[in-house]
Amino acid sequence: MKRIEEITGLDLQIERVSSTDLFKMWEEIISVYIAAFEPPPWNKSKPEDLEAFEAMLRRHLTRPGFSAVAARDGNSGQLIGFAYGYVSNQGQYFHDAVQKTLRKRFLSHWLSDCFELVEVAVIPEHQSHGIGGKLHDSLMLGLSCPRAILSTKSDAVPAMRMYLRKGWKVLVDEFDFPGEPKPYVLMGWQLPGK
Repeated sequence: MKRIEEITGLDLQIERVSSTDLFKMWEEIISVYIAAFEPPPWNKSKPEDLEAFEAMLRRHLTRPGFSAVAARDGNSGQLIGFAYGYVSNQGQYFHDAVQKTLRKRFLSHWLSDCFELVEVAVIPEHQSHGIGGKLHDSLMLGLSCPRAILSTKSDAVPAMRMYLRKGWKVLVDEFDFPGEPKPYVLMGWQLPGK
């Protein structure tokens, strides 16, 4: 792992991890996910929420273009955050769920040759210190796709602020995923120089 920088007294280390590495870190990843997404607005605290994430992550590990980064406290070695995504293709849940909406709004080019940013997760005690932004930047560095797409809850204000600061644009301000109680925001990001 290479040291990125010191943030608020934390010796932050971010590394790119393969799907094999991530699988070896499974318990740590799950612990970070639970800590990051249990509080509002996510409210992912039920056993079925965790089961759904684990099943989703297992599927995603095998997707083309899978890429992940992990952040650790360089002093303690504790995993404090991770981010991952993959190349979006037809036949994948997210791609197919948003394709019709983007086509209606003449935005379907966003799904062509794009990277889907799936998760950026940081444990609560280290949130609001720029770690999510560092994970984002490390993950997006060197992608071969010219654009990226993501969804986040419309009331996830800190996440929205970070993405907007990073140059993401709102493509659809209210998108309903089946079975999700609150609307999501679909966002797109054009990679610099692409």
